[in-house]
Amino acid sequence: MAVNKAREYRFPDSPDSRAPAPKETAYQLVRADRKTYRIPHSEIHYIESMREYVAYHTDKGRTLSLGSLKQLEDELPDRFLRVHKSFIVATDRVESLEGNQLRIGKALIPIGGSYRELVKARLFGG
Repeated sequence: MAVNKAREYRFPDSPDSRAPAPKETAYQLVRADRKTYRIPHSEIHYIESMREYVAYHTDKGRTLSLGSLKQLEDELPDRFLRVHKSFIVATDRVESLEGNQLRIGKALIPIGGSYRELVKARLFGG
């Protein structure tokens, strides 16, 4: 293994050092209720942190699983955006900006102060 790392460092363009790019999955694997669910990214409206749990709010309802938003933030594709210390939203599900909140269906998602400029820039071009 150390030999491979050294080879990659010394010869970055060699065929052995080029690992295949990881394929982006179109779903999230979620363990809940002693089962493993495949939740398509297209069905996720938003993800909410609830202490040591995360709640996936989807077309079919809510699925609660152990986990952290920080870990999910690194795993999810670019169509998801952290907007608050307790919320990640699917950007294509956001309907409107209402003061300091985002409307997704019937839910109002708060925008954290440190995320406000990023949210405005990414979602509303300003």
